[in-house]
Amino acid sequence: MTAVTASDLRGRTHITSRALTRLIRVLSAEALTVSADQVTVGLTDAAGRLAVHVRAPIGITSLSATRSWPDPHSDGTVLQRTERARQHIRLETGRLTGTDVAHVIVQVSGATINPEGRRLL
Repeated sequence: MTAVTASDLRGRTHITSRALTRLIRVLSAEALTVSADQVTVGLTDAAGRLAVHVRAPIGITSLSATRSWPDPHSDGTVLQRTERARQHIRLETGRLTGTDVAHVIVQVSGATINPEGRRLL
């Protein structure tokens, strides 16, 4: 068995904008507790860094589900939950891709009632 040298590691990895968009769409859907097909993602350059714009509804636990099965993750206003989602999208995008994310804008376009048991961030 031979050791790996620096010359064996040459090259680069490129993540296409399509792959990055799909990843951010899934992260956003997870954070906002909606399906990925409800999420629209826009990517732009911000002085060499990534700027992300997400537009999606936010998942809301139904009142009947809240009464019968309180979800500790659903605490907070829509604004507080949106801020947590924004931070999640920014941190996870950077962690998973190594991309320097300048900022993330989350635009809430509506609300979707989630079935019982769907976890909210």
